[in-house]
Amino acid sequence: MPILIIAPVRYVWRASAPHRRFIHALLFVLGYGAMWVATAPLFLALALAIRAAFQMDYPVLMALVIALLWSASPLQRRTLNAAHRAPRLALTGLRGARDCFSFGVCHSVLCVTTCWAWMLVPMMVAPGTPHIVTMVLVGAVLVTERVAPTAPALWRAPEVLAVSPWLRSFSILRFGVRYG
Repeated sequence: MPILIIAPVRYVWRASAPHRRFIHALLFVLGYGAMWVATAPLFLALALAIRAAFQMDYPVLMALVIALLWSASPLQRRTLNAAHRAPRLALTGLRGARDCFSFGVCHSVLCVTTCWAWMLVPMMVAPGTPHIVTMVLVGAVLVTERVAPTAPALWRAPEVLAVSPWLRSFSILRFGVRYG
């Protein structure tokens, strides 16, 4: 999901001193990637459990139902709102490096928490063209959810079922993604 980290990397780039920008952005990406690597076994175990519990086409349907329920939940909205907040970053020195790495880890935790259910959907599809198409569709869903404005953490209809978030995500992707 590289498109989803463009905005936070751009934020790190702009918040860093010019001579430290590259290293700070790299530290952010390393922190972000480290958390995804750490959670990958959990995703695989959950995907295998769902596949074992539901035969034939049902794993995809079950993962889709889980994803829609998660998208409607207050906890998902709370983590999505938290993902919109930009932390203060030190400009230089060890503190700046630490801030950027920990921002990458924290942002990754928020991404994993926000997107875990949607990430299961492609894992339920057979390898090949259907898997790639599903990945693209889920990527579009995640971008649509990510660019949604902050809202109260209440049960609500998932963002992906409305037209306006899709139009907003298209215009934001067309004219530029920003953090916050």
